[in-house]
Amino acid sequence: MVVDEQNVLPEATPREAELPRQLDGIQSQVTELNRALIEVAENPELSSEVHSLKEKLDELESENLTL
Repeated sequence: MVVDEQNVLPEATPREAELPRQLDGIQSQVTELNRALIEVAENPELSSEVHSLKEKLDELESENLTL
C-alpha cells in the first residue's frame, strides 16, 4: 500500500481486509498440525492406528469410486 500525501493509508480493499483473517486461520492450522505430528511421533501406537485408519479410508474410497 502507498501512503498518500496526507500520511493517511487508503482504505483496504475487501480482499486486503480478508488476508489477515485467512493468515490467522492458516497459522492456527499449522500449529494444530505440528501438535498432532509431535503427538504421533511420541506415541508409536497412535502412529500405527493412524496408518491403519488411512489404509481403511483408502479402501473405502476405492470401493466408492467403483460404485
